[in-house]
Amino acid sequence: MGEESLNTVPFDRTVEQAILAMKKGAQLLKCGRRGKPKFCPFRLSTDEKYLIWYSGQEEKQLRLSLVMKIVTGQRTRQLQPDKENHSFSLIYTNGVRSCSLDLRRLIIGL
Repeated sequence: MGEESLNTVPFDRTVEQAILAMKKGAQLLKCGRRGKPKFCPFRLSTDEKYLIWYSGQEEKQLRLSLVMKIVTGQRTRQLQPDKENHSFSLIYTNGVRSCSLDLRRLIIGL
């Protein structure tokens, strides 16, 4: 299988709906390194190159091309076992950093 752009790969309708919902913005549970998990407003940039969220008043961005691996479920220390089916972690910056998210609200809304 050769290199294909995401536009030529057939997507499941649920995935398309999730991408559209993320472009509009969604409150997702972010599990950080310190403190309790918090709901933060997340959105996908219109060009689909950045994941953008707000921590307090500060805008944070993750360039998706820096993501090395997506780990589904609860395999990083920040996540909680009761949220296994609705969560994943984006591993980036040479495997040193991660962004762990619970998508339960996004999934229920679709």
